[in-house]
Amino acid sequence: MKGGAAPKFPANLFFEVSNLCDLKCAMCGPFSALNDMRLFSLKEEERGFMKAPEESKLADVLKHALRIQVFGYGEPTLNPDFKDFLDIAGKYEALISFFSNGMHFSDEIVEKIIDNNVHEITISFSGTTKEEYESVYIGGVWETVLDGLKRINKRKQESGSRYPIISVNSLAYRHHVENLDRFVDVMADAGANVIYLKPLVPVPTVPALGQHASIFRHWVDGEVLSRAATKAIAAGILLSTDLYTSVGARDEADYQRRQNRFYINSGLDPDNLPPVTPITELRDLAKNTKLKKPSKGVDEIPLEDDGDVSASELNAGGMYCLEPFNTMYIGRNLAVKPCCNAPSTTKFDSVRTKSALQVWDGDAYRAARTAILNDKYPSYCRECVRTGNAYAEHDFVGTIASYGTWYTSVFQSDFNCVPLPKIISLGSNADVAVRHRGSLKKVFNRILAATGG
Repeated sequence: MKGGAAPKFPANLFFEVSNLCDLKCAMCGPFSALNDMRLFSLKEEERGFMKAPEESKLADVLKHALRIQVFGYGEPTLNPDFKDFLDIAGKYEALISFFSNGMHFSDEIVEKIIDNNVHEITISFSGTTKEEYESVYIGGVWETVLDGLKRINKRKQESGSRYPIISVNSLAYRHHVENLDRFVDVMADAGANVIYLKPLVPVPTVPALGQHASIFRHWVDGEVLSRAATKAIAAGILLSTDLYTSVGARDEADYQRRQNRFYINSGLDPDNLPPVTPITELRDLAKNTKLKKPSKGVDEIPLEDDGDVSASELNAGGMYCLEPFNTMYIGRNLAVKPCCNAPSTTKFDSVRTKSALQVWDGDAYRAARTAILNDKYPSYCRECVRTGNAYAEHDFVGTIASYGTWYTSVFQSDFNCVPLPKIISLGSNADVAVRHRGSLKKVFNRILAATGG
C-alpha cells in the first residue's frame, strides 16, 4: 500500500469445492430453470466436485490466511468430501465461511461446522411464505432450509458458542421488500443473526424477473424498512439494507429512469412491457421453458486477451481493485484465478502442479498487480470494472475486528498482536488511490459521474 512489495501471502482463500447446484433459482443465470440458454451456461466449463488438493502444496498460504472461504459458484455441501474441507481449514486459525442454499444441513455437517469453529454461514433466502420462497428458489423446500438453520442454532447454544454467525442473503424483490418486517420474524424464529437486503441484479436471460425488482424509494419503502429495523433490534438481529438503499431513487423521475434502465438490462422494452408473471407462477413458467441444446462436449468461451485496458477508459481512474493483492481463488479443477469474479477462462496456474505460494508469486499475479498499480486493468477485468462490480471496498478494519472477536471467543485468549491504529490509518482501497496518486480530483469526479452530480 506504500508502494513497496506485494503481500507475501494471500489474506483471502477460496476453495471452489463444487460448481454444481441442485436448485434452479430463478435469478441464478447458469442454473435458472427460466433460462432457456441454461444448458449452454452449464457447459462453459466442466462441472463436478473438487477433490481435496495435497495439503503440503497449500500449507504456506493456509497458515497465513485470514479468511478461508469453502465455496465457489455452486453448492458446496453437495460435495461428498465437504466435511474434509472443513477439517483441513479448521486446522488453521482463520475465519472459515461459505454460502449455501441451506438444503443439506445434516446432523453430521452441523457437527463439523461447530467442531471447526466456522465463522459464518450465509444462506440464500427471500420471501415470507413457503409459496413465495419455493417459487423463486426452484427446487428448494421451505421447511428443510428453516429446520437446518434451527439445527445449527441449537448446536451453537448447546456448545456455548456464538459461531457460526448465521447470515441470510435476501434479494430486493418487490414482494419481499413489501413484507420485510414479516421476513425478520421468520428469520428470528430460525435463529438468524444477520439479514442482508441486496438489490436484484438484471438477468437478461430471465426477462420475467425484470418487473419484480424493487428499486428503493424512501417515500414508499422507508416505512416498512423502519418497521423491519425495529423488529430486528428487538430480536437481536443485524439488518443491513445499505446496499439496497444506496442505489435508491432520489425522486419519481429518477425512479422511472432507473426502472426503465433495469427493464432494458433485463431484456425488456420499457415501452412495450409484457403482462407481469406473478411471482408465485414462476415455477409453472419454468416448466414450459423450452431449453436450447448445445453440441456435445465442453464449450468454453474463448477469452479475448488484447492487453491491459486503461482505467480511465473503464471509468475506474483513481480506484484500485485489490483482489490480485488479497485473494487466491482455487477452482474445482485446481486452476487458480485472482478473484471470484474473474471469468472461468482466466487461469493463472494450477496447484495441481505447483504450490499455492509459487502460483501467488508467479508471472500472472505479478502482471495483474503491475497493471492495476499503473492505472490499467488486465483485459479479463473489463466487464467486472465496467459494471461496477470490481474494487468493492476492502474493509481491512472490519476484517481485523471480526477476526479479533472470533479469535478471542473461540480460543479464550486476548487478541492483541495487531496494531489496530496502524491498520485503521491505512483505510480502504479508495484511500490508497488518493494517497498513491495524490489526486482527490479524480476520485471526486468519479463520485460525481456515478451519482449524476
